[in-house]
Amino acid sequence: MAAVRELALSAGLLTAFTRREANQVRGWLWVGMLVDAADAAILITSGARREIAPLPAAVAVATAVCGLAGAAPVAVPVRWNKAETSDVT
Repeated sequence: MAAVRELALSAGLLTAFTRREANQVRGWLWVGMLVDAADAAILITSGARREIAPLPAAVAVATAVCGLAGAAPVAVPVRWNKAETSDVT
């Protein structure tokens, strides 16, 4: 289920990025960061309750935190070069 969710988020982000729609790119990045934050919180709680083994919990939390750290700087305003987005006629 998580893989399908990540594929859907990635498809939405890729579509917005290829269309050079900065507001939608930021929106998809924010949604991805919220999902990663929720994953980290769930995994930390599950690890603390010993519902999952500590090593896989730590690896999964580290992955979620890296996703947050990687997307956060990009989620702040994206600016496109006007020359790249102008129509060539």
